Amino acid sequence: MKLLAIFEYYLGYIVGLFMPQRLEFEKKNLGEAGAKSFKLVDQNADIAFEFSSEGEFQRIKFLLDDLLRNKDFKCELIFCSPSVEKVVLNYFKIFPKQIRYYRLTTLLRGKGHLTHWISAKKLVVVQYDFFPQLLNLKKSMEKMVLVSPKLTNQGIYQSWCLKFFDFFLLDQYVENDFFNQENCLVGNLRELSVLHRKFKARSTIIQKLPWFEEFEKKILVNSERKIIFGNYWHDEYSFIERGDFPSVDDVLVIVPHEIDLLQNEKIIEDYNSISEVSEDISPDYAKNIFLFSVKGVLCELYQYFDIAYVGGGFKRNVHSLLEPFVAGCYCVTGPNVNRSNEYKMIIDKEPNRIQTFSKINLDQVFESSEVKNFSLSKVTQKINPTEILWYKKLKVFLSST
Repeated sequence: MKLLAIFEYYLGYIVGLFMPQRLEFEKKNLGEAGAKSFKLVDQNADIAFEFSSEGEFQRIKFLLDDLLRNKDFKCELIFCSPSVEKVVLNYFKIFPKQIRYYRLTTLLRGKGHLTHWISAKKLVVVQYDFFPQLLNLKKSMEKMVLVSPKLTNQGIYQSWCLKFFDFFLLDQYVENDFFNQENCLVGNLRELSVLHRKFKARSTIIQKLPWFEEFEKKILVNSERKIIFGNYWHDEYSFIERGDFPSVDDVLVIVPHEIDLLQNEKIIEDYNSISEVSEDISPDYAKNIFLFSVKGVLCELYQYFDIAYVGGGFKRNVHSLLEPFVAGCYCVTGPNVNRSNEYKMIIDKEPNRIQTFSKINLDQVFESSEVKNFSLSKVTQKINPTEILWYKKLKVFLSST
């Protein structure tokens, strides 16, 4: 691995000549206050976290939020993709004294290299970023943890890289020579994050939508059949046959994947008698189809509905199925679910809680034996995600020396 790290190091000099934008991205490490190492002020981070995308950051955000409640806790956030840069910088603004961030360098060399910058002695890597410079940190780390590793269709290199890690947090247990009761836990941090949002959902929605309490009383409480279309795309309309739904006693809420004028106009054209709502626009209570032009409340809304149609299944890949599943919805989507780990998790846990269709007929969905036998699995007691056993064990392991 040391030879690979050295090769990667010097290769960066050559590649930098052909990737000027990447080089400028990495050079930001040299000038921004949030990117300055804790070492410069004689401090050390408790844990370093590495991730590539916003999705991977969101996977560990619940853990980060929990740890950062301790004002003495410090962490380093290492990321390699420009796509997550804005999210990391905004997170730093919330915890400027506790966080330092670092754009993983493939081209920048000298004092800006990771080995000179990192101060933590514990490293948490999300999924499968097996960069040689990360793995080469093994010799200076007390612990290296791999979260949600991709364990299917592994190549020789990926399998070999597992030996660099001391501990694994697995979404699902998989037979593997590296795993035993001492070095792994089974648990999903993303699921805890959704669960946490679920139990503060009502206050979150009311804070954002001042008219929601009235909507809850007049529409949600009194409706017999309640369906939400989450992360909906207007061009999915042709794949969904609604029949007589919604009838006078039903309600349909549509939350688009993207909130923009053109998308909304096309949805309004497709659905007769629809009421568009936003933070400033209240519902028309004479209608029973509502278009929510609101960002950041879909996860919280799911728990008010019996059935959730999740968009993306008729496109390249389905959007988040975990959010409606944790909220207690019966999940319906299109056929393109093969790339969704969340779909695989639901199938393993509760296969009777989800159906995929090449074309959806809502009347048939309501009449299907799965839906008729479906008992809405809403949790009545308030569960504190931080008290879940596997999560407590994970925190103990991370805090121990």
